[in-house]
Amino acid sequence: QGAAHPADRLPDVGLRLVGLDLVHPQAAGLGAALAGLIDDPRLSVATGPQPGLRARLAGPAGEVMLG
Repeated sequence: QGAAHPADRLPDVGLRLVGLDLVHPQAAGLGAALAGLIDDPRLSVATGPQPGLRARLAGPAGEVMLG
């Protein structure tokens, strides 16, 4: 318990986060607001009809997208 992150206790089943897309109708404004706050190459901001998230995961069966 303690300060250990819960993910450290999960078994490795071979899934990896490849990317996380923040989707928003005003993606340029959102990207500008987040500039300098998040420095992770897996994160991107994309234009879409409504706000949302898309997660890309890679695993033993290939890559999948959620969202």
